[in-house]
Amino acid sequence: MSEPGPRAFRRFRLNWKTKAAAFRAFDSLPAGERLYYLTQRYITRTLPRDLVHQGRWPFEHGQTFRRHFAGDLASARLFELGAGWDLYSNLVQWCYGVNHQLVVDISRLIRLDLLNRVIRYLREHPPSGFVRVPETPLTEPVVASLEQLYGIRYVAPADARRTGLVSASVDLVCTTSVLEHIPATALADIMRECRRLCHAGSVISHVVDYSDHYAHSDASISFYNFLRFSDEEWTPYNPPIHYQNRLRHFEYGQLFAEAGFEAVAQTIVRPDGAAEVAAAIPRSARFRAMTLDQLTPLTGHWVLRPR
Repeated sequence: MSEPGPRAFRRFRLNWKTKAAAFRAFDSLPAGERLYYLTQRYITRTLPRDLVHQGRWPFEHGQTFRRHFAGDLASARLFELGAGWDLYSNLVQWCYGVNHQLVVDISRLIRLDLLNRVIRYLREHPPSGFVRVPETPLTEPVVASLEQLYGIRYVAPADARRTGLVSASVDLVCTTSVLEHIPATALADIMRECRRLCHAGSVISHVVDYSDHYAHSDASISFYNFLRFSDEEWTPYNPPIHYQNRLRHFEYGQLFAEAGFEAVAQTIVRPDGAAEVAAAIPRSARFRAMTLDQLTPLTGHWVLRPR
């Protein structure tokens, strides 16, 4: 399918190499994560999230679970990794009737004001299909309030490769624009752990952003810009706080299959003119043998089930 690319949501112009240097500096500082948040909040203004234009995928997760999960969502156990600053997806799943959620993240990112902004938005703009809307704002301590009011257990920092959960104890799994930030080796470990947690009836919904994320705030480069770099050349621009594994859609398919999943459905978002833009990039050896069809997806939605 085709739709307008992420270029439509660029709200700030910042040279990508300058941004990479800032991320490297953040990684070296004890307060780097705080500085990263402040940069997104007050400089690039990517926080708070644009809930109107960038809010599609949490609803896709909810609709996916309703279509493919044979059990009762009210008693289902959902696992999400890397839910970010505002837990938008988790609050949406609560609105769809999911009562039991475990969210793990490598760092504790949630912010009370961003969470309550999402709650207010969902209360004021309930889409069709919701079984309920959130009425009560969260209070401190926010982690306890989340679990008490909305059944969302938030654990961070946590290692998604080793959750300690009982095997076959999870019914639903979802991620949104998270997997592309995980090194391939660690990602394979996480997928194997997810497979261990799932049972035959589990449903998995992953949304992956395959674009060069620096292009979201620098219109001088394309969303395929990082294809020109070898792994060695890319390393200086790829600090842990903004890591991008550069895996393409078909490579995720291979990774999921190796972990023990099969695809029930796939959605590929590829903007108009993508092939021409990607063809103009002088690609590194890592990407040179790939076809334009393999290279050009910018977003993928995977619906999986255990094999």
